[in-house]
Amino acid sequence: MKYIIGLGNPGYKYEHNRHNIGFLLIDYIAEKYQCDFSKEKNCHVAKMRTFTLIKPQTYMNNSGLVVKNLTNIPFTDFVIIVDDINLPFGDIRIREQGGDGGHNGLKSIIENINSDNFTRIRIGVGSPENKALSDYVLDDFTELEFLLLKHIFEFTYNLLKQYIHRDYKCMLNYYSKNKRSYSEYITDIQSQRPKEANK
Repeated sequence: MKYIIGLGNPGYKYEHNRHNIGFLLIDYIAEKYQCDFSKEKNCHVAKMRTFTLIKPQTYMNNSGLVVKNLTNIPFTDFVIIVDDINLPFGDIRIREQGGDGGHNGLKSIIENINSDNFTRIRIGVGSPENKALSDYVLDDFTELEFLLLKHIFEFTYNLLKQYIHRDYKCMLNYYSKNKRSYSEYITDIQSQRPKEANK
């Protein structure tokens, strides 16, 4: 059993924030499998035969409280999905371990499980030019960004399928083979609709 944990903040007002890209990806996968979430303690859970989707409901800065409950599960069996302001919008990076990179959700997890030895997929949301970072990540995606999310999520979903049914190495191989064509596709769409990017 693999565990896919998307980070975000619960509540309607945060639903479409950049910071909630982890939640949005989990919802995208759940819709594909037509599965419903149930409430379990401090998280929402959707269980499949080979994997479980989890959305912590403790708010981003306390995400580790939920992951801590999975400490009886090998760290190789779960992956964390987070937003990253240090990556261009739509850029995706995979790491098998590492620090928090300034992300409070990752920081909370590392502190609560006392380890940074877990897989994480970071999805770039870009960074603001003239706005505080805290305000930027809590803003909703732009119209163009919403259009691109389905392509970002589909690529990430295909990565996760490699992880779920095989292992990290296969996911990394898929990423290496397909990253260039994916990145070029995202860039092409953005360049074709420059005006909407600023809405």
